[in-house]
Amino acid sequence: MKEQKFLTREQLSLRWGVSTRTIDRRRTSGVLPWRDFTIGMGTRPQVRFSIDDVAEFERRTRMSPGCFSSSKDEVDDHNSSEYSS
Repeated sequence: MKEQKFLTREQLSLRWGVSTRTIDRRRTSGVLPWRDFTIGMGTRPQVRFSIDDVAEFERRTRMSPGCFSSSKDEVDDHNSSEYSS
């Protein structure tokens, strides 16, 4: 049996050249499949993305690593973080 590998939000954001907020938006909108590795209740989810799911998403959407690097989402993330306290 093949061992499945997973990426963190940070690793996936580096792979695609976007912020973790962009990854979160894609995840919570249901566009990007993810897994919750949290053990116990009352804690924030430990979000992980299967490398196989990521590769399938990239294939399906015909994207490649770094393709979002100049997207509007990234600009919005950057601008909003400058003004938040």
